[in-house]
Amino acid sequence: MTFVLGGFAPSAAQAGGGYPHDSATDCSTIYGQYSWCISGSWLSPRGYAYRNCTDWVAYRLESQGITNHVRSRGNGKQWDDNSTGVTITSTPEVGDAAVWNSGTYGHVAYVEEIRPKAGGGYEARVSEYNQPGDGTYRDDRWVTADNYVDFNGVGVPLGGSGTPVAVLQGQVSFGNSTDIPVTGDWNGDGYTDIGTWRAGYFYLRHADGSYSTLPFGNSTDIPVTGDWNGDGVTEVGTWRNGVFYFAN
Repeated sequence: MTFVLGGFAPSAAQAGGGYPHDSATDCSTIYGQYSWCISGSWLSPRGYAYRNCTDWVAYRLESQGITNHVRSRGNGKQWDDNSTGVTITSTPEVGDAAVWNSGTYGHVAYVEEIRPKAGGGYEARVSEYNQPGDGTYRDDRWVTADNYVDFNGVGVPLGGSGTPVAVLQGQVSFGNSTDIPVTGDWNGDGYTDIGTWRAGYFYLRHADGSYSTLPFGNSTDIPVTGDWNGDGVTEVGTWRNGVFYFAN
């Protein structure tokens, strides 16, 4: 079964991405390459160099309440060296740090949006500083990084500047051709997920591509979904001979 979903163009980002230290000025003659200073210092409150890729991603994460394991990760290429308290993955999710390991310092960027790639897998639209080495901001590149660092758990996207539907923009194959499709927010993250019903079983797909199997009802029931208790998570149920049956 193939789900085909439409999307919208990403929203325009604020100039500088809202980064509060975009006014740092070139001080490379004092501190060396890729140095920008405020009041004589090149080091930001987050412990990274102003207007560098690392400081931007740290700011983007901390502005959303992600503070554990964000600081002291080193240069861009070192962000995927330590997996303590984070998940290192090859599949992007909104809110991940995208890491490239080539070059002297490597590079790191923030994943704003994802979409399926032709031939399988996903690519990410990232926001970033200093990608060309000039201390400037951009958020228009669609890329595939070497690795992605997830700071708040796989399957729980953070905020991005794209539209939620773009997380599954395109088409996604899932289930068998004779299944009945169902949709709902299975984990309460504000995004609609997909699934199928087959002979007394719900198969619920998660954002990372994994799925859960939930037996419920009889094989001849008609599946229904909804937030039965108002907790923001979609539950499942079935309809049989004029009676609804709801899973807790």
